[in-house]
Amino acid sequence: MTAVLVRLNLRLFFAAEQVPAAERQELLRTWYRLNAVRLATAAGAWVATRQAAARITR
Repeated sequence: MTAVLVRLNLRLFFAAEQVPAAERQELLRTWYRLNAVRLATAAGAWVATRQAAARITR
């Protein structure tokens, strides 16, 4: 998922030619959605790790 976000970043911010406004809006919408999923997944993994560590050390 991170690779997809990096590709979107390259297309949005580092392309040789500027992306048309409509396509830019769609790319940004996709970027925000995927980034939210990525962050939620990382948060879930962090919580699971903390809970597992707490159970192991009891």
